[in-house]
Amino acid sequence: MQAFSETWDIAPPTDLDTCPCRHPFRRLEEEEESYILWQTIFTGFVLFIMFAILLLDKLGADSALLMALTAFLASEIITVKEGLAGFSNEGLWTVMILFVVAEGISKTGALDWYVGKVLGRPTNYASAQLRMMLPVAAVSAFLNNTPIVAVMLPIVVKWGRNCNIPVSQLLMHLSYATILGGTCTLVGTSTNLVVSGLVADEYPDDPDVQIGLFSLGLYGVPCAIAGIAYMVLASPYLLPFGTGRRGADNGTTPLSTGEDILLGARVNPWSPAAGRSVKRSGLRDAGGI
Repeated sequence: MQAFSETWDIAPPTDLDTCPCRHPFRRLEEEEESYILWQTIFTGFVLFIMFAILLLDKLGADSALLMALTAFLASEIITVKEGLAGFSNEGLWTVMILFVVAEGISKTGALDWYVGKVLGRPTNYASAQLRMMLPVAAVSAFLNNTPIVAVMLPIVVKWGRNCNIPVSQLLMHLSYATILGGTCTLVGTSTNLVVSGLVADEYPDDPDVQIGLFSLGLYGVPCAIAGIAYMVLASPYLLPFGTGRRGADNGTTPLSTGEDILLGARVNPWSPAAGRSVKRSGLRDAGGI
C-alpha cells in the first residue's frame, strides 16, 4: 500500500466526493437534515394554529395547548416521556391545588366580609387602588398569582360597586398587583417555581446557582413599588371611567344592604320536589335563601 501511494504524482481521485452512493454517512446526514427541516416546518405550523385559536378565544387555553401537545406526540417530534414531563413539575401541581382552594373560597364567599373590612371605604380612585393593590401584592408574594386573581375578582367587583368605584379602575390594577407581587419571592408565581425546578435539575450539586425564597426580592421589590406607583398615577389618563356618569347604572351602582333578590328555578320531572309545595319539598331551607 505504501509503494502504491508513492506512485501518485498528484492526489488520489476524489470521485467519492461526487458519488453519494459510495457515502452512506453523507446520505444519513442529508436524511437527518431533511427530517429536521420537516420538524421545524410542522412545529411552526402547529404553533401558528395554536396561537390563532388562543387569539380567537373559541376554545379554552388548556384545550388549545393539549391539542398542540397531542400533535407533537403523534408526529414523534417529542417522546411520550418528554410530553408528560411537565405534568410532574411542582409548580404545575401548586397552581392546580391553589385553584381548588380558590374555587372553594369563591363559592362560599368566606373572604367577602374580611376583605371588605381590610379595604374599607375609600373616598377617591387613587385611595381605592392603593387600598386594593398593596395587600394583594403582599399576599401574591407568598401565594401563586393566578388563584389570587380568581379569588379576588368577584370580591373586588362587589367592593367597587359598594364604594361607587368603576370596576374599570380596579380590575387592571388587580391583575398587575398580583404580577408585581409575584416577582418578589420564589413562590410568588408559577414561572419562578418552574425555572427553579429546571435549575435544580440542571445543576443539582451547585448550591451557588440555586434560587432562594427571597433571592428575587432585591430586584422584585423595587420593580413592584415602581409599578404600583405608575398604575396609580397613570390610570386616570389611560383607563376609562365607564360609559356613563359616576354612580350611573353602569356596573358601579352601590348595592343596598339586605337587598331582595328574585330567584327562579325549574324543577325537573324526576326531582323529588316535583308535584309538591315549596314547604313540603324542603326548598325553603336552602342555605338561608
